This record gives sequence, structure tokens and C-alpha cells, in this order.
Amino acid sequence: GIAIYDAADDAWRHIDRNSGLAAPDARRIAVVGDREQIWVASDEGVTVAAGSDSTFYDSGNSPLAADRVGALLALDDGVVWLGGEGALYRVEDEEWTVYAAGEVAGDFPEELITGLARAPDGSLWLGSSDAAVCRFDVEQERCADYFAGDDGMAAGPLTNLFVDASGSVYYTTAGNGYAVYAGEEW
Repeated sequence: GIAIYDAADDAWRHIDRNSGLAAPDARRIAVVGDREQIWVASDEGVTVAAGSDSTFYDSGNSPLAADRVGALLALDDGVVWLGGEGALYRVEDEEWTVYAAGEVAGDFPEELITGLARAPDGSLWLGSSDAAVCRFDVEQERCADYFAGDDGMAAGPLTNLFVDASGSVYYTTAGNGYAVYAGEEW
């Protein structure tokens, strides 16, 4: 499950299968606004906790092609991005948009997306478990930049991705260190 600490009230709140989570494994978390929604990703789908109610999405009741969700990103405007198996999902007001390998133009990660980050310039970066990294252009619905196996890139599995205030992209791996892209080379 997940534990939430409210510093203002100096109190903890625990959410598990008995109190709203649909799956016992909590892999990633994203919070919309001031806890209006808490998105919890698992290998069985994603739970959206909102107040005392929870909604569960999996491949049976949503556009998710597979139940495993490897990354979450909540933006200030309430849009939530989910990384799936070879697919990127955009959710806004319960409207889902799917960007999938084989359906978008050009190169796109085909493995589980395990890292999502928003850059200061508004661009969306994603990385997949096999360490393919993409700067995704939402308007053009494609990867504007795509990197896989380039010199200086750490071998996967990619575990997380981060973009700092200057726009440099970092990703970590499970056992192979990390890599940094500052706009010219890894």
C-alpha cells in the first residue's frame, strides 16, 4: 500500500487493499493538486484514489493494452500520463488518449515505459525498461528525439527518469549506473 504524511496535521494515513487500493503492489505514485487524486500504479493496473472513493483501471475497463503500469506523471493542469507496455497514455477528465508503438510516426519505445518527466520547456521525456529514451512531441504525436544504445548511454533496465531545471535528462538503471543528456550527447 501507500502511506501519506500530512505535515500540517502531523498525521499519517495508510491506503491498502482494505481501504481503496485494487492491487497490493504499489510501484509508482503521482499526486494531482492538493491530493485531489492519488494515482497508484501496479502490475495489475492503476488505482485512482479521490477522497473516500477509488477507481481502478486495467486492460478490461480502460484503454490500457496491458495491466502493468511502469510510470506515472501528474501535471499542474490535472493531466496524468501513464507509461505502459510500448504505450503512453494521457488522461484528462477521464478522457484517455493512447500513443502506442507501431501507431505513432517514427521511433517509439516498444518495452515498458518506466520513466516519465516534464522538462522546464514543457516537453515530455519518457524512457523504457530497455533504456530507450524519447522526447515526445504531443502535438506531432511522435518522438521528436529518440535515443537507444547511443554512446554514453547506460544499459538498461531503466528504473527512473528525471529532467532538471536546466533541461538535462538523467536516467537511472538497475545495476548499470546512470546516464545524463545535456542536449548534445550522453
